[in-house]
Amino acid sequence: MITSIKAQEDTIRRVAVLDRIIDKKITQVEGGIELNLGERQIRRLLIRYNEGGEEALLPKPRPGRPCTGDEERQRILDLIRTVYQKWPPKHAWEKLVRYHEFSLSYESLRQWMIKDGIWTHQKKPGKPIHQSRDRRPRFGELIQMDGLFHDWFEGRAAKCCLIVSIDDATSKLMSLRFEPVESTFAYMRMIKDYIQKFGRPLACYTDRHSIFKVNVAQCTDRTQQDTQMGRALRELGIDLIWALSAQAKGRVERANKTLQARLIREMTLLGLSTIEDANIYLEEFIAEHNDQFAYTPSDPKDAHLRNIRTTEELDRVFSHIETRVVTKNLEISFENKTYQIQAPERKYRLQNQKVIVHEMINGQTIIVFEGESLPHKVFEKKILCKSADSKEINAVVDAVVDAVVGDIAHNRTTSNGILAA
Repeated sequence: MITSIKAQEDTIRRVAVLDRIIDKKITQVEGGIELNLGERQIRRLLIRYNEGGEEALLPKPRPGRPCTGDEERQRILDLIRTVYQKWPPKHAWEKLVRYHEFSLSYESLRQWMIKDGIWTHQKKPGKPIHQSRDRRPRFGELIQMDGLFHDWFEGRAAKCCLIVSIDDATSKLMSLRFEPVESTFAYMRMIKDYIQKFGRPLACYTDRHSIFKVNVAQCTDRTQQDTQMGRALRELGIDLIWALSAQAKGRVERANKTLQARLIREMTLLGLSTIEDANIYLEEFIAEHNDQFAYTPSDPKDAHLRNIRTTEELDRVFSHIETRVVTKNLEISFENKTYQIQAPERKYRLQNQKVIVHEMINGQTIIVFEGESLPHKVFEKKILCKSADSKEINAVVDAVVDAVVGDIAHNRTTSNGILAA
């Protein structure tokens, strides 16, 4: 049996200590201290030494994988050159083991292929460097916004989205709001409350979600320049800036991690299980968070612009706006509904005229012509199809499932009633 020099030296040292223990010159505890072993290990070594002598103390060889011979190695490489020539090592190894019954490790095959020039070792590209950016000097110059869909209630309620806004200069949480999904109206509600509380920020920094940026699918004819969110911010004089990466808006991304670590535990401690209750608590959480984590800006001046819009004007700005042409019957179509305008004194003047339709945050719809709201009646249409954003699809499907379950339950109840009658 071939053993290393270190193993032999350790064995000699153990034999010397065990002999002294057997001669009762030292105790087992003292021997364990010298060998840096426990008392129970010393007793096991004594049993092995008494039964097998010095040889029993030598380390036992570990069974290893049988070496592949040169002939078999050449057969494997020839097979790869002819059948699996341009295959990556992992895929080729799977086929060799499965269909050719070769017994070898993946790493051995990869090293053979590299050494034989069949496969070129490809180094992984280094991670991109994202250097820190200086904070904006004034409070309110730049607001970073993001939405995080997560199990915020840890199973006590359905997953929902937390809309977050954070000031770039101070890292203050400016606004938090729980919403069922990340949608245009969710951001509109948040920014409307923000403006009424702090004023208008100079710029907003967001990702390139379709809520903020028009993509090709939305605008195949290149005529639409703004999303509803972009249009609302432009009307208020707030610049919208898109981040090219998640790291670019790192302050709000790091705030999201902090919220996942702290906010969830706080709500669990308080037993909050609804969006309404959680939104009420968020004001208290924001104050505590800012007291602990906020920075002092380099310039003490507040960059927020004064809000010059009334609540009614803000409601119209933060709405889904579309233009429609009035028919000869004084009707327009919007969102699978027919709106019949009730304005007999203008019936001829309104025909073939363009009106502006505002779908408000609260769900109300108003029709505006020359700055005045027109009275109207609404007639529902049969909905043939639905559209939803990728982050809204779960909520849409959940509504469909609930409707189907409700119909099944209603049909069962009706059938039981009929049978009982």
